[in-house]
Amino acid sequence: MHRQKNKNILFLMMLVLIVFSITAFFTGCRHDNNVDMPVKTPREAPLTITGDNKIAEDEIEEKQERKKMLPVSVVQTMPYYYIAVFNEGSDDSADELNAKFSHLIEMVNAADYSNIKLTLMFCPKWAEMFSKNSSKLALLHEWKQNGHEISCYHSSIYGAVWDGYTDLPYDEALKTRQEIADKKDEQQYAGTMADYISELKKISMDIKSGYVESGEKNYSYDLFNNIGVKEKYFISGQVIYYTYPGKKDFNVERELQHALGHYTGLNKFILTVNTNSIAGKYLSHLDLETKASLESAIKASESYSSSYVLGIAVLNDINFIKYYFSLLQYIQMLDPEGLNSRTLTQVMEEKILKETLPENNE
Repeated sequence: MHRQKNKNILFLMMLVLIVFSITAFFTGCRHDNNVDMPVKTPREAPLTITGDNKIAEDEIEEKQERKKMLPVSVVQTMPYYYIAVFNEGSDDSADELNAKFSHLIEMVNAADYSNIKLTLMFCPKWAEMFSKNSSKLALLHEWKQNGHEISCYHSSIYGAVWDGYTDLPYDEALKTRQEIADKKDEQQYAGTMADYISELKKISMDIKSGYVESGEKNYSYDLFNNIGVKEKYFISGQVIYYTYPGKKDFNVERELQHALGHYTGLNKFILTVNTNSIAGKYLSHLDLETKASLESAIKASESYSSSYVLGIAVLNDINFIKYYFSLLQYIQMLDPEGLNSRTLTQVMEEKILKETLPENNE
């Protein structure tokens, strides 16, 4: 009997201990939950589980909604625009060329920051520099992958500086050059225009656009009236899109009449030229080389709509690139997403403008 009583007491003690342990456990859990992890309703629980991930998703959705509110393809209140960077250097030393290369890196970086695509035009000497330096060539290919266009710059035999390439016969070429610039130390004959394009193919096989520097008389009417002068405004059959310096774009002037006035480099049409030796399409540009030209580019940007294309060209030269950086800052305010930015080839192939013949060919 006594033994049975002891068993009952022991059983009761164990039972009390078990109940106390269970109670303490759940009480502790409730305490932890109340302090560190409050109990959530099913509606609130996902926030506890995903934590900051949910916030991040909400932010992404908000950004996407804001992006939908932006113009889909273009800023209607300003022209489309292309910016050509002239990388000339036919008579530059290696040190001068490397200095210009450093400037070009800064120019491209600034354009990338502003979501602007550049048309990068190179002469054969630049092409040679890139082709002989793997790191520089890799950077050039990176620029191309980022949307910048690789294009060509030809200093013709009629220009202030000659790059040495022409389709004129050798004797005639030297005689012509001697009449234009009597310089013993300048670039001598280097080859035909087929040789020229072969040099440029070392950095890009699919070059379509270019610029021909051919002296002072290559503006608007003079350019197309003198079209018969062999190779003066032409590079090769591969290069079919050209930009030229337009002091007076007669197509824009004819279209606007007395509307808002005229600005250099403002295009309403693409001019097409088809002859036996030349088949090309042309747009005029403004040379960005003075404070006045910068102000003209700004006025054109804010005064005309997207039914126009503003062409701008800047020489990679320490005296001019300051105007380039100023222009980019202004354009970024008008077009922060770079929606109206195009390369020269893009303007031609996206059919932004209608094509027309020069007035003297109509």
